[in-house]
Formats: sequence, C-alpha cells, structure tokens
Amino acid sequence: MLRDVVAVTSLAWMTTMQVQICLRRLHGLKNKTTRDILEELEQERTVKQEKDDKMGLYKWGATDSGVAYWIGSRENIPVGLAVVASTTAFVLESEQDTKKK
Repeated sequence: MLRDVVAVTSLAWMTTMQVQICLRRLHGLKNKTTRDILEELEQERTVKQEKDDKMGLYKWGATDSGVAYWIGSRENIPVGLAVVASTTAFVLESEQDTKKK
C-alpha cells in the first residue's frame, strides 16, 4: 500500500482527498489510514506536500528519491493503478474548474 501511495502521487500532484479516493478504490482503505500513510511517507521524505497557488490547495507529490526506492521508475506503475489515479485527478480537477465558472 505504501508503494501505491508513492505511485499515485508520482503520476500527478493530488490533494489529500484525491489520494484518499484512490486508496479507497484500490484497497478499501479508510481516510484516516490514508492520512497516516501520507504522514509517515512525508517523514521519510518519500512524498512532500506543497501549496498549489493556482487552486489555493495543498497537494501531495512523490519525491524522486521516493519513486526510485519504492517503484524504481514511473514506467513500473501497474496500469490499473495509473488508470485509477489519473481518472481521480482528472475528475476532481474538472469539478474544481466547473465550480469556479
């Protein structure tokens, strides 16, 4: 599961909610469990959180060293995981754009 968090955050910068949705769809994890995993990986400098000034939200992204350690390279990410992550990121970004209009 830790590897999957690194994988989804390496494909796109995601809000905590987006990561939680991905992990719920992939593994049925509760939101608190996902937050705990993100915090643990942040302490290890595997993922980091930065503010997206355009949207005013904090987002998570995998570090290069985190990707190298947990996955090897982005090309090793399973297709099913990539589909869930990219779909979740796209849908929630679209919803944010719609709300702004």
